[in-house]
Amino acid sequence: MPEAQFNFGVMYAAGRGVPRDAAAGAGWFRLAARQGFAEAQHAIGTLHLTGRGVNQDMKVAVYWLREAAEQEYAAAQFNLDVLNEYGRGVPRSLSKARQWYERAATNGFDDADVQLASLDARIADAEAGGEAGAKRRKKTGRL
Repeated sequence: MPEAQFNFGVMYAAGRGVPRDAAAGAGWFRLAARQGFAEAQHAIGTLHLTGRGVNQDMKVAVYWLREAAEQEYAAAQFNLDVLNEYGRGVPRSLSKARQWYERAATNGFDDADVQLASLDARIADAEAGGEAGAKRRKKTGRL
């Protein structure tokens, strides 16, 4: 049943066979998400990130994304790593971002490998004094 509810959500959100109605889509996603359907949890979490069809609410977005991510839903894991990396809706944590990137990559999310390599390079740069150099450049205006 939650898969059918999710599919109704997709139909309304995209306007496939029914008039486009993001709020109706969100309602169907929420029904499926409450039953533990990871794809719907990811969908309703993403809608709360953007405010499409629902109130934009980072706390609610993070809750639903985490629910999906804990079920190894790679797209939700990828979204969580980005939120952790930039401190959106959660305290900024590069170590948590790295953990979510690794899980997303393990679960087959293509972009996660690229982002993980980029994050690792930034972490290495910071550990090698890159942040101090960046602060000097910002202070002096020199690149």
